[in-house]
Amino acid sequence: SGSSVAVVDPRPGGRGGARLGSGVDGIHTFADRDEALVAVEAELLGRNGLQGGMPDAALPLDQHELLTALTPEHREPVAALVATKVLPAGSIVMDAGSPPNGLTWVSAGEASVLVRTPSGTWRRVSGIGAGGVLGEVSMIDGLPRSARVVTESPALLHVLDQDALDKLRDTQRDAYEALTLAVARLLSKRLRRANSVIQVLQD
Repeated sequence: SGSSVAVVDPRPGGRGGARLGSGVDGIHTFADRDEALVAVEAELLGRNGLQGGMPDAALPLDQHELLTALTPEHREPVAALVATKVLPAGSIVMDAGSPPNGLTWVSAGEASVLVRTPSGTWRRVSGIGAGGVLGEVSMIDGLPRSARVVTESPALLHVLDQDALDKLRDTQRDAYEALTLAVARLLSKRLRRANSVIQVLQD
């Protein structure tokens, strides 16, 4: 059907993919789920011309999900306080345990979200591409970051740091409240989606 298959086989020298038989094309065997997920994401990006560095076109700030929810009069003061950064691959965008420091939008490139396991190693739990936002949970609950975020490729970021966020709150209260409401709605949408998945799995 033109699809590829990723098989996870943690055994040393594992050949789990071979058990599917020769009738299935495009089988790749990986040692763990993280490795398989990275490979599948890379394949998807490659099919869409986004692999191997920053794409020629970056997603404009006003087209990010959080900001499209704002009216122009609320979006403009937010955009005026945003700083733009370009980071090389392998840069730590934010680290687990660090204090909240505003919002970061990814406009180009890829980043990985990592959490520390009980054994002390870092495990990749998700990827973030153009259109993704970082720091939204800490903005609401005010708690330290729960994960480390590392760029997988050169990345273009738009940053509304805590000082800028405080300035927005003090000088453009309506825009600040609209942004906070947009973040709350985004988190609510994610929770509803997660609840739907859990319900399906339980059924």
